[in-house]
Amino acid sequence: MFINCVALFALLLATAFPPVFAQEQPASSALHPIDSAYQECLAIAENQTTYGMIECANRAYESWDAELNRIYKQLMGILQPKEKERLKAAQRNWLAWKNSEFEFSGLMHNNLGGSMWKIVAAERANQVIKQRTLELQAYYDTIVEGR
Repeated sequence: MFINCVALFALLLATAFPPVFAQEQPASSALHPIDSAYQECLAIAENQTTYGMIECANRAYESWDAELNRIYKQLMGILQPKEKERLKAAQRNWLAWKNSEFEFSGLMHNNLGGSMWKIVAAERANQVIKQRTLELQAYYDTIVEGR
């Protein structure tokens, strides 16, 4: 019964939020190590609870945040001075947007009631920071390949 509930929940997430969960994978179709660790965390029996799923999402979020900061510093290290100014401004704007998005998403999901929406809100936060991390990585890769 519990496994059926988990499968139903996964199906709900995939169908209710397709743009969020339909992230492009690299050409090799290999999962990013953070995504692999997240899936491994979710596969642990004691993490198949609301609390466990949220904890796994939070750990993945912390990992994506660290990765975002690492890539941001790496990218800043190869940019021209004007590009650095623009990236700083863009990142400040993104941070403001991210904070507003999380406030809205958290409130909206909380207002829906039910513990499953807390998991959806945690996953939304994960996808937002992952997407920005991958965008910064793509900028870095473009510059390195273009030189």
